[in-house]
Amino acid sequence: MRKRNYVKKKVKKTYTLYPQNKTYVGIIRGNKKGFAFLERDNGEDFYIQSSALHGAQHGDKVSVRLIHGDRAEVVRILSRGNTVMIGTALREGNRVLFIPDNQNYFSNVVLSDKGVKDGEKVAIKIDEYPRGKLPRGHIVKRMGKAGDPQTEELSVIYANGFKENFSPTAEREASAFAFSEEDYKDRRDYRSLLTITIDGDDSKDFDDAISLEKRDYGYVLYVHIADVSHFVREGSSVDAEAYERATSVYLPFKCYPMLPDSLCNNLCSLLPNTDRLAVTVVMYFDENGVRKRWDVKKSVIRSDYRMTYSKVKKMLEGDLELRESYGETLCELLDNSARLASLLKARREERGSIDFTAKETRITLTENGIEVVGRESDIATSLIEEFMLSANETVAEALTEREFPSMYRVHKEPSADKLAILQSFAESMGLSSPYGDLTPENVCDFINFVKDKPGGELVCNIGIRSMQKAEYDNQNLGHYGLASKCYCHFTSPIRRYPDIVQHRMIKALIVGKKPNVGAMEEKLVTMSAHCSLMERAAEKAEREMADYYKALYMQQHIGEEFDGVISGVISSGVFVELENTVEGFVSINALPFDNYVYNPAHYLLKGVSNSYKLGDKVRIKVVSVNLEKKKIDFNLAE
Repeated sequence: MRKRNYVKKKVKKTYTLYPQNKTYVGIIRGNKKGFAFLERDNGEDFYIQSSALHGAQHGDKVSVRLIHGDRAEVVRILSRGNTVMIGTALREGNRVLFIPDNQNYFSNVVLSDKGVKDGEKVAIKIDEYPRGKLPRGHIVKRMGKAGDPQTEELSVIYANGFKENFSPTAEREASAFAFSEEDYKDRRDYRSLLTITIDGDDSKDFDDAISLEKRDYGYVLYVHIADVSHFVREGSSVDAEAYERATSVYLPFKCYPMLPDSLCNNLCSLLPNTDRLAVTVVMYFDENGVRKRWDVKKSVIRSDYRMTYSKVKKMLEGDLELRESYGETLCELLDNSARLASLLKARREERGSIDFTAKETRITLTENGIEVVGRESDIATSLIEEFMLSANETVAEALTEREFPSMYRVHKEPSADKLAILQSFAESMGLSSPYGDLTPENVCDFINFVKDKPGGELVCNIGIRSMQKAEYDNQNLGHYGLASKCYCHFTSPIRRYPDIVQHRMIKALIVGKKPNVGAMEEKLVTMSAHCSLMERAAEKAEREMADYYKALYMQQHIGEEFDGVISGVISSGVFVELENTVEGFVSINALPFDNYVYNPAHYLLKGVSNSYKLGDKVRIKVVSVNLEKKKIDFNLAE
């Protein structure tokens, strides 16, 4: 074999030359050590030392000029980025300081409030930025003792831009609504249809219901969605606050809703045995699950049964006692619904939809304290999911065909780099692609090819990580994950503002009143960006509180051993996920002594004698829990 001679070459470092007489605009990203970076839209960052910040803080929008190379100084603060922050009050002599939780915000704040307790968790608003001095502010919410569950919950809500309560004006406005005969005019009456809702055991707001008729040619599916836009009128206080939130936030033991309680849990909720206003999407399918035609109507409905996923699952799996208690008619509806849902799912996968099923976390309070369990999708949740996907797609197509403005739900293709990483990892697991190099067109086939093979579940997990995030857009860019050319969110208007927007558009279409397209498109650009931003904030809040309760739960199990699977690999150690979805970290210093090399493409820490890669089964011991940071540390048990 020919021996290769490797020659170490001296490489001359090159620098981008920036005009020194030009100013640049961006957002300050601070560091706890006092320096910062200017983040720009094009991805090129400038370094700013502490003496060159001139009063700018983390999150501020500023303009800078370059001093040398990529080093810059702030010349003007255009807008402040952090007006409300979460942190801890600290009494220091005659003054009270605020220590931000976010360490990127490198300045403490002097508070005007004197009655706050030392060490109390608070939300503050900054009032002024005196030149050369610490910012000054006041407390907007006292939350209580750090580490307390209620305190942590409020901290997460405020830190992510949400509010605990609605304004008195919005509450009064929502409480003043009541039904009248006028509300039932010009609506299709579907109250004679057998109609059910299917939700979680602890759900309180019901914004979707279904009816189904089996015909000779196939199926007629009715998806009834609460007519929230009938009550949430544009320009109202309720509408303004719903838009500001853009989504409900679902924490383990509490929901922070997008709408006041009198609407989300009463007037707008499709409660059983109660007349409710709805918008109904009627879809006609043949025996193969092909949609042949559709209709959309403003309607009035009456839900006959409030069903739960757990009950429906048991009934569809043949629980005779439950089936007999509900009767033949309801059982027939469920059986036919399951058949149609199966056909719809098969057709969706046939066209290239990627079915990434991830285990969910269920956190409950029992007699023994907090319990954390993993929960996977089942036949009942899949049934509702398929029906809602069909209704969302139908509404998006209806608006697009008639050239009505729309807030689409879009999902872009994964990048070539991400697909290369997915393919490299799959090959390291012995799962080569029979389709050659992975492309956006063959990823679905590849996932279906490997998912039931040894290691296939791990490849699917990496596939999820390779996907871009879905978002809202006024332009129809398609939904890659669902293999849908046209898709929107329509079926959850109680908890998502984009759905309310789509209801307003589809109701305008029903009555033939087309809005000013140019003006509406301009509004939708801003609204889409805001709703996408708040959706990500809600996901972050929900994830943070789930991590907190997982950490609280694991405090009871310090010193105990569990079986787990390596769920992440970084240069400093590995993450291990337990069966109940709790995840902890094993530092590289806690691994057996070895000369480890990190291989990010294969998610691998490889040593001379020991190797740890994604998917390895390990036994761990719970070492410590940090509630404040919501972190859990493991050691290997061996």
